[in-house]
Amino acid sequence: MAKHLAYNMSNYLSPLGSSEPKLQSLMGMGLPVRPIDRSTPDYNLGLISQPPNPAKKAVTDIIKHELIDLLGETTNNLIFCFLDNNMAQRFTRVEIREAVERHVAELARTGTEKQHLPRIQTGKAAVNYWIDRLVERNSLNKEHSKPVLFWRTVRYSNASKNLQMYSSVGVGR
Repeated sequence: MAKHLAYNMSNYLSPLGSSEPKLQSLMGMGLPVRPIDRSTPDYNLGLISQPPNPAKKAVTDIIKHELIDLLGETTNNLIFCFLDNNMAQRFTRVEIREAVERHVAELARTGTEKQHLPRIQTGKAAVNYWIDRLVERNSLNKEHSKPVLFWRTVRYSNASKNLQMYSSVGVGR
């Protein structure tokens, strides 16, 4: 069924010359109705459909990050990576938990990485524990508001960590 139904007064006249009964019957069907006139480009079309936007379909709920590739998919890693990917955006506990749940649902739906699913806990207590633990370790910032908000301000970079680690040991000299 089309998303929008266009009607023209001349197409839907009742025997008495009023379009009101016909309009109400269309609205009663739950279809959005908008009047058009001869200046409207789709004047002669009865039904107007909008094709789905392929760009919206490309969005995935999978959290992608270099640390997930390195350390695997665990609750604490997914929380950290989600906030690191969304630098300086503030999220509530519920929004973070929903992001982890969407990630797990997408993994289950696609059938990929099924061996990792048991390691990811999406419950309220588990997600709250890891959020608090990351705050204690200064990996996340916390704003005491209603609701409480969490975010990261400095982007994690594996390349800079490796450079610091190897330069202090003298490797590669």
